[in-house]
Order: sequence, then C-alpha cells, then structure tokens
Amino acid sequence: MKQIGYIIVLVSSVLFSLIGCTDDYHTSSSPNFKLGFSEDTISFDTVFTTIGTPTNQLVIYNKNKYGIKFDAYLAGGNGSPFKINMDGNSGTTFSDMEIRDNDSAYCFISATLKQQHIAAPTPVTDSLIFILESGIQQQVQIIAYGQDVIILKGKTITSDTLFTSEYPFYIYDSLVVAANAELKIAAGSKLHFHKNAGLTVKGKITAIGNNDSIIEFRGGRTDNLFDDLPYDQLSDQWQGIHLTTESFGNNFEFCDIRNGRYGIKADSSNVEELKIAVLSSKIQNTTGHLLELNNCYTTFGNSLIVNAGGNCININGGRHNFTFCTIANFYLWGSRSESVAITNKGNKHPYPLQNAEFTNCIITGTSRNEFTTSLSDSINGDTIAVADYKISHSLVLTSDTTNKAFEKCVFDNPENPIWGIKQFKHIADGDYSYDFKLDSLSTARGIANNLYVQYFTTDINGRIRPIDTPSDAGCYQSE
Repeated sequence: MKQIGYIIVLVSSVLFSLIGCTDDYHTSSSPNFKLGFSEDTISFDTVFTTIGTPTNQLVIYNKNKYGIKFDAYLAGGNGSPFKINMDGNSGTTFSDMEIRDNDSAYCFISATLKQQHIAAPTPVTDSLIFILESGIQQQVQIIAYGQDVIILKGKTITSDTLFTSEYPFYIYDSLVVAANAELKIAAGSKLHFHKNAGLTVKGKITAIGNNDSIIEFRGGRTDNLFDDLPYDQLSDQWQGIHLTTESFGNNFEFCDIRNGRYGIKADSSNVEELKIAVLSSKIQNTTGHLLELNNCYTTFGNSLIVNAGGNCININGGRHNFTFCTIANFYLWGSRSESVAITNKGNKHPYPLQNAEFTNCIITGTSRNEFTTSLSDSINGDTIAVADYKISHSLVLTSDTTNKAFEKCVFDNPENPIWGIKQFKHIADGDYSYDFKLDSLSTARGIANNLYVQYFTTDINGRIRPIDTPSDAGCYQSE
C-alpha cells in the first residue's frame, strides 16, 4: 500500500510540474489584430549623396493580447538605397518574424543615396511593407532628400579658384589655400566640414555673399542629436578658419561661420597690411574663441559675433576696428569666458596694441565684466610702448565704468532691470535658439554715433539706419 501511495504522489507531482510549466502564449491570425509603429513615416532631412546617413529608429509595437507573426520587405528590393536591420537581422526581406503580446521590436534604417545630378535636393522614397499572418498589409513610408555634393579630401588650392554655389562642398581632412593662390567663393555657396576638418589660408580668400545669398561655413552633419536639437546648433562640429602669417587681404561679406572649434584664427603678421575684413557677417557658437586675432590688422563691421566657450573676441596686440557689431556671450555648451579680452603679450613675447576701437557696438553677456584687458608696460625686460584702445557710443557690460577708454557709453549692469539677455528678442529659453535683434526696451537703442552710418547705411538684415535720429548700437537696427 505504501508503494501505491508513493506512486500516486509521484504522478501527482509530475502532473503539477507539467501544468505549472505550461506556456499559455498564443499567436493570432485574426484581422482584428494589427501592429503599431512609433512613426508612420521615417524621414531623413537633407542627405548628401554617396555619403552614408546616420541611423533612424522605428519601434514596432504589438499592443494586443496575442502574438503576431508577419513577413516584411522593402518595396524597393535590393536596389533600394535604404538599409534595414530588424530585430538584429539585416536585409531587404524578413520572413517568419514574430512579436509577442504587449511586446515590441526595433528596426534601424539608414541610407546611402546615389548621385541625383540635380542641383536642388530631390526626394527619394521607399516603403517598408508588413504582411501579417492574417493577410493584413501595413506599411511605413521612408523618405530622404538627396543633395548632390562636391567632395574634397585633403584638397590644396594651388592657383586662383572659384567655388560656385550650384552644389554644396563637403570637406574631409582640411582645405588649404596655398601661398599666392586666391580662393573666391560665390554668393550662396555652402561649405560643410567633416569632424576635425578645417580651412587653412596661406594665400587669400574672398567670400562675398549678399542678403539673399549668404555664404555658409559649418559642420557636415545635417541630422539631429535629439528631435528638438539639430547638430547644426552644437559647437565643435569642425575646426574653423585659420589665416596663417603670410595671408593678407582676406574678405568675408554676408557670411555665416558657425559651430566650429573656433571661428577665425589669425596669426601674427605685418600690422601695416590688412589681414582680414569681415562685413555684415555672423560668427557664432564655438568651443574656443570666435575670433583669435594675434598681432595683425583687422576690421569688422555690421556683424554678429556671439557665443563662445572662449572669448568672442580675443585680441593679442595689433590694430583692430569694430563698428556696429553685436558681441555677446551666452554660450550654452560648457564654461565660457568674457565677450572681449585684450592683451599685448603672448607666448612670452610683446605684442604692441597699436589700436583696438569699438564704435556703436554691444558688448554683453552673463558675467559682471564682459570687457577685460591685461596690458603690460614690459615683458622679459622689453618695453611695450603702445597699449591703446577705445570704446565709444556702445552698450558695455562692465564694472569698470570710470575707465577713460569708455566714451559716451551706456553701461549694462546686473542691477539694471534691462541687462544681458533682456537686451534681445530671445536668448535660448529652453529651445537652444537665439534672436539678437533688440528688445523694445533695450538700452542699446538710439545710442550710436550717426557719423558712422554713412559706412553702414543698412543693418545686417538690410534694414535702413536712420540719419536724422540716433541709430541703435549693434548689428541690428530696431523695427
């Protein structure tokens, strides 16, 4: 009897174990059950042809109480420019796929588009088709805008050359303008630089745009880091523009130089010969200095020079003129320095500051002193005879209000109701964007010296500056 009892207990245990391990998971071929998708269209913005895109993500959901089996394929087949990786499998056709109830799968999509031989961006489309076990068909559209581009790799310009605006340029490594060569860049041209690439000018560069056709120098990524944050708003996307010692006569008009490691770096050279003129241009958003001007002769007018991890303007000796410029530092992506820093020494060498003049400018930011100097009478026993600078008819954020170098200036101050970001229309209030046009209450309005309006009759946007009443300081005339 005991043996029979043991047998009954054993059988009961086995049956209980089997029942406990039974998987009640089922799939369904009912047409009532469908897949869900995180997006109904996967969109790539402007994509440079022949250059692979970053990867976009599609999440496939099964929010039903049963599993769903399906096949999937790209409508364009093997000839499609789009590449698919679905739940760890790569290809254009996917068979016997399955998503359990209340589960999901990931699909990753990228593309390498062929040349379009068309100047304007051209849409390229495909569809990712899903065939459910029920026979129901679902699809997700895929679209990219292909832009043909001229690719330059380690290019050196050795003779006079013109870059036209028909196609953008995509630059790997560095673009070098050799000594005695001139690179002319036509209005509306766009130069995109790959990570760590830059422009080195030993000869001369002439980049003349206009209000309707700005010349752009920027990083190469046209996609987003996050949905609301394009890479184009991040700094350190490329190197910057480097003018070497032997380079003179460089000219930038209606240009937008942005998002590099630095903006323009000018090496020490003959201060009697103009090294660079920048007019009606924007230089913005760099991890280092926007302008590093070392013992040279420069002039800047009607320009926006804003947001740097270093200084917006770093002057180390030489001769420099700034007129109707907005110089402001509200850099977002890390620590930052003052808007303007001036010295007459560097690398243990004296660099006489013959002149640094700011007229009808705005110099502001978030610190208590956005204009700083470090000037010496001598270095290593050598006398530095010259250290001359002047700021007039400008809005300046500084605590050094008794400095005789300031003439007819209005002082920005944290104690004032209107100061710093309140001077402008919009400064990065949670959306990473900036509008440096003057606020209606800005204290930079109506403080300019109108003797200089004859040189800059319109602001950076083409708005006419008044003659019979005082104009506004900075590069924007208020509406």
